[in-house]
Amino acid sequence: MLKKITAVIYPLLFSGLILGTSGCQDNKTTYQTDLDYLYSTKPTEGQRDSISKAIEPQTLRALKVKNIESSLPLVDSVLDQLSWTGNKNAFLSLSQSVIKFAQKNKDLNREAKAYQDIAFFYNNIEQSDSVYHYYLKAENVYSIAQDSLAMAENKYYQSRLLYRLGLFSESKKKLTQSIDYLDRNKPKSPILIEAYQLMIFCQTEELSLDQAQTLFDQALDKLTKDEGRFEILTQQKYYSALTGLYTNLASYYLNINEYKQAELTAQQALTYLNKEYSAINYAYIHSIYALAKYYQGNNENIIEDLLLSYDIQKRLDYTNYQVETSLTLGDIYNDLKQKQESLDWTMKAYTLAKENNLFRLQKEAIELLLLNDKNKATALLIDELIHLNRKLDLQQQTTREKFTEIEYESFTLSKENEQLKYRITIIIGVATVLTILLVFVILFFRLKSRNKALESLNLRKSKDQEILNLLIENNNIEQQAVQNERNRVAKDLHDGVINSLFTIRFNLQQLESKNTDMQTLLINELLSLEQIVRDISHALAQSNLFKNKSFENLIVELVQKQSNSFKTVFNLHIEQNLTFDCITTIQKVNIYHILQEALQNINKHSKATECLIDIAMQDHHLVVLIKDNGVGIAKNKINGLGLASMKERAKVAQATLNLSSKIQKGTSITLTIDTKQAES
Repeated sequence: MLKKITAVIYPLLFSGLILGTSGCQDNKTTYQTDLDYLYSTKPTEGQRDSISKAIEPQTLRALKVKNIESSLPLVDSVLDQLSWTGNKNAFLSLSQSVIKFAQKNKDLNREAKAYQDIAFFYNNIEQSDSVYHYYLKAENVYSIAQDSLAMAENKYYQSRLLYRLGLFSESKKKLTQSIDYLDRNKPKSPILIEAYQLMIFCQTEELSLDQAQTLFDQALDKLTKDEGRFEILTQQKYYSALTGLYTNLASYYLNINEYKQAELTAQQALTYLNKEYSAINYAYIHSIYALAKYYQGNNENIIEDLLLSYDIQKRLDYTNYQVETSLTLGDIYNDLKQKQESLDWTMKAYTLAKENNLFRLQKEAIELLLLNDKNKATALLIDELIHLNRKLDLQQQTTREKFTEIEYESFTLSKENEQLKYRITIIIGVATVLTILLVFVILFFRLKSRNKALESLNLRKSKDQEILNLLIENNNIEQQAVQNERNRVAKDLHDGVINSLFTIRFNLQQLESKNTDMQTLLINELLSLEQIVRDISHALAQSNLFKNKSFENLIVELVQKQSNSFKTVFNLHIEQNLTFDCITTIQKVNIYHILQEALQNINKHSKATECLIDIAMQDHHLVVLIKDNGVGIAKNKINGLGLASMKERAKVAQATLNLSSKIQKGTSITLTIDTKQAES
């Protein structure tokens, strides 16, 4: 037999769901019933993908929006459509933007609607705990806004979710609150019409047929009075709602074995379906109608009728309905004594349910297999049934506990928020006063400390400048001594050697010789030698090398003076057009001493054949690299060799010093200075 429906209103496929009702453009949003949401069903995966692709350009535009206020129509429109897709990232990103905007502008209805839309989105992708969580967040905001109508309709949606999850008593409690308010204050609400029907299914075991009929009649009376006037619902939604109501009533009659009533009511549903046709709706109603006739003994074509419904459900990819129809076919075939066909359809239902994690339907399929085919009563299948029963019980218990926890947390959070508002006001006042006092105290001590630091810094700068001046002065004295020595040598060459060469050449010219060719050759050689000595003399006397006593020259001369017993070749490379104006005097002094210490270590310990000193600029950083190919430094000696002194100088120079060494492969020291920091 066809199973009881799991949603209040019969699933109405969305023929116009993308037309949403929520695109209010005012700064303050007014609440209005979302009919698309009320009469919606979960779209299939294919439908979600199709909608997502269709609105991709608008989605990208909306995500790039920086000013939500000026683009509200676009954002609202895209959000309404994204809620029918599986594009979680885009939907939640836009929703959070809208929530922030609403909170900033104190637009409570827009904020609550955003939470309710998120719940709707999670409902479509079957994340029930998230659905309930956001329903409660929406309810709390509606409560702050004192919007009783919105709260009543929100409670209806909560009850519909709880019913679908099998939490009937919890659903009934929420539903009673919703109906109580709507009955008194909004008797023409479409939500009230649906709430009457849900109440029947919440109390199927408790209500008599007359009581259930009375509730259906109340809902039907409200709808039929609106026909042609369309005050409660638009024309499109009106016929969808009427079809749904007759379908639910027919399903109810079928479940309580009132087959004739089920047949007549299903006929009514089919009549109204023609005004707003949907294939999946037709498949469902046609199944009820066919079964109602069959159970009265009036339908020889029951198999063909059910197969027609199954084919529609399969074509439209509604797995849930496929499983239910397969179970019904298995039951009917068994009733017709066609055991193999019954087994085949029941196994198909079992396989589909298991593949799609439809535990309740999987359980029903196993029960039908065990009931109709004793050969299937294997220990494995019985174990699976027991496991499913436990799993379903645990799932329901876990869901109930989780929802209770969510509701408690939501209630607690609401109360805490009220208390926090008062406390925050007090705390802000006290904190403001304390902050002002603290700022004054901090400024006082900071200025005092800064003055001391500036005095210390100025003293250090003065000392470092003195050291640099001494280095330059020492270099000047050394260069002057070298230049004086060169001038003396040049004078001696000019006055002594050249004159001697001239006298020899002159006397040679005066000699009479038989070998005139040899005489001429020797005279020419002496002339050439005179010119060479003269050139050397002039070069020594007039040389301007090292006349510029810059920091760069200090480094050049320091490297040139290096020598050791290992015959290490020292190579210095300074980047072309590199200027040292970007670093301070303190930094120059410390760079010089670090380089001096490193070169001394190489001369003493490295046994290197080559050493490279490279100075270059990299991304506003002055980088000094000292690298040799020597024996390296053992780990137990890594803190010696003047490294501590170099690190201390690097710290003073606001530089980073890194040492890397491998045994028998050499050592490299890298000194890095941020020139931007130095300039500031």
